[in-house]
Amino acid sequence: MQVLLIFIFLIFNAFASAQENLQQGKSIEKKLLKDETHSYILDLKTGECATLVIMQKEVNVAVDIFYPTGQKLETVNSPDESEEQINIEAIQSGKYSIHIYPFTYKWSKEDITSWKNQNPGKNFDSLLIAGKLANQGNYAISYISILSAADCRKKIDWLTQNTHPLKTVHAGSGFQDLQWLKPVLKDVKYVGLGEATHGTREFFQMNHRMLEFLIKEMGFTVLATEGSYQGFENINNYILYGKGDPYTALTSTGVWPFDTEEIISVIEWIHNYNKTVSEKKKVSFLGFDLQRFGKSGAIDSIRNYLRKVDTILNNQKDSLLQVLHRRDYDGYLYSTISDTVREEVSDILVSLTIKKGDYVNRSSKEEYQKNFWRTTNLLQFMGVFDRSRLRQQRNSRDYYMAVNFFNFVQQNPDKKIVLWAHASHLSQTPVSPALGTPPMGSYLKQVYGSAYYPVTYVFNKGSFHALYWQNGQRMGLKEFTVTEAKEGTLDWYLARAKDGDFMINLRQKSLPIFFSEKRLQTRWFGGGISSDENYNNAYTTITAGKDFDAIIFIKTTTRTTPTPTGKR
Repeated sequence: MQVLLIFIFLIFNAFASAQENLQQGKSIEKKLLKDETHSYILDLKTGECATLVIMQKEVNVAVDIFYPTGQKLETVNSPDESEEQINIEAIQSGKYSIHIYPFTYKWSKEDITSWKNQNPGKNFDSLLIAGKLANQGNYAISYISILSAADCRKKIDWLTQNTHPLKTVHAGSGFQDLQWLKPVLKDVKYVGLGEATHGTREFFQMNHRMLEFLIKEMGFTVLATEGSYQGFENINNYILYGKGDPYTALTSTGVWPFDTEEIISVIEWIHNYNKTVSEKKKVSFLGFDLQRFGKSGAIDSIRNYLRKVDTILNNQKDSLLQVLHRRDYDGYLYSTISDTVREEVSDILVSLTIKKGDYVNRSSKEEYQKNFWRTTNLLQFMGVFDRSRLRQQRNSRDYYMAVNFFNFVQQNPDKKIVLWAHASHLSQTPVSPALGTPPMGSYLKQVYGSAYYPVTYVFNKGSFHALYWQNGQRMGLKEFTVTEAKEGTLDWYLARAKDGDFMINLRQKSLPIFFSEKRLQTRWFGGGISSDENYNNAYTTITAGKDFDAIIFIKTTTRTTPTPTGKR
C-alpha cells in the first residue's frame, strides 16, 4: 500500500510539473478544443487568498480546483455565461491545481421532457452531440490576484467591525439592536426583504421583526409580496375589516410558500395592530406578482362585474370565464392557456380601458379599479406562463411585477412599502445571475434610485423546505438540509466574521472591493428542487455590494411550519 501511495504521489507531481504556472498580473488567452483540459498551477502559502477571472469568449468552461494533496476543492460553473470567478483561500501551503475544460450541460429529466414537448419529431440526442461539438473556442484568464495572509485577514476584520449583531429573529423583542437602521433608512420609501429560500423559518421570522420595526418606528404602511393582486384581497379583508379568518384567507392566495404558521403570525400581528391605529396608519397587503390566483374568486369577480356593467360583453365572455374560474380553482389554469383564450381576455381588458367612464358610472371607481387589475393580472399571467413557450417568455415576469408595483405607487405616492420576495427578484443588478434577465429590483432602482433599499438573506447551514420534483412529477413539500457553506463563498466568509446572526449595511462609502467588485457565490433556492439536482452544492454568483444594500446573515436555519393546508 505504501508503495502504491508513493507511486500515485510521483505521478501527480510529474503531471503537476507539466502544468503552466499562473502569476499575479499575468493574463493568458488560449483556444480550448472539445474534450481538452488545460491545467494550471497556483503556488500559495497558508493564509493567502487568490482570485482568478476566466472570460468565456467563445466557449463555456467548467473549472476543477485541487488542493496540493490532489484532493478536489470544488468545481466551478456559474450561470453567468460571460465569466467564471475562482476564489481560493489557502488552508495549506503548496501548489493548487486548476483544470479548465468545456462544460457539458447535464439535462434533467424535466428539461428533456419539456424540450421534447416543445420540439415534437426532433432528435434530442443530436442536440446533445451538436452542443458538445459547438462548445469550443477561446477563453482568457484575464485577472489573477494573490493577497497576503495579512490582507486576507483584513476582509474578515472589516466584516467583524461592520456587523450589527441581532438580538433575536423573533418579533415583539424590542428594537434596540435595530436603531442603527434609522439614519440609514431616513430617505428610503421602499425596503426589499429578499429571502434566499422560500421555506426558511428564520427568514420569515426576521422579516416579521423587520416589518414590525419598519411599521412602528419608520412609518411603513404596506406589505407587498410575491403573489397576485387578487390573491391577497381576502387577507386585506381580514387585516383591515376583520372579515373571515386568517387561515382561510391565507390558503385562498394560492401561494404555497406563504401557507405557513409564520405567515399566520404576521397576519394576526397586522390585524391586531390595525385595531389600535388611525385609518391613515393602518397596514395593508399588496400582491405585485401575476401568478397564483388561488381560490380568491378573482375570475368569478370579473364575471360578476361584467354582468353588472356590460350585458353584451358578459354574454360573449361568460362561458369562457366560467371555464377559467373552474380551472383556476382546481389549480390547472396553466393548461387552459392558448392564443384564442388570450385574445378573448384581451377583448375584456380593451373594453375596460375604452369604456372606463361608462363602467365607473355603473359601479364605482374602486370596483372598476379592482376588476381592471384582476383582468390585467390574468392577461399578464397568460403571457408569461404559457408552458408551451415558458422558456422564451419567463423574462417578462419580473418586468410585469415591476409595472404592477409602479402602478400601485402612482396611485399611492405617499405610501412607504416593504417588499417581501425571493432575493433573485429584488436584486438591483441589471441582469440577475439566477434569472438571466433583468430582475424586478433593477427596474425599481432605475426609477426610485436611493429610495429603494434591497436586503438579501445569507445563511451558513441548515434546513428549509421546497417542492420536490421526481421524474417530472411534483411530489409535494420536502425538507432539505445543507451542510456548512463551502470555502471561499460569501456565506463562508460571513460565518467566519462573527458568531451568531447579524446584519451588514452595504450602502456606505468605505465599502471594500470584497463587496463592491468581487463576485462571490451564495446559496439561493427557488420553489422547487429536482431529484437529480446536487442541491448541497448549488450556488449562485452575486456581487453583494452592487446587487444589494444590506445583508441579513443567519448562521443556522430550520424549515418553516406549514399550516394544515400548506402541508398538502
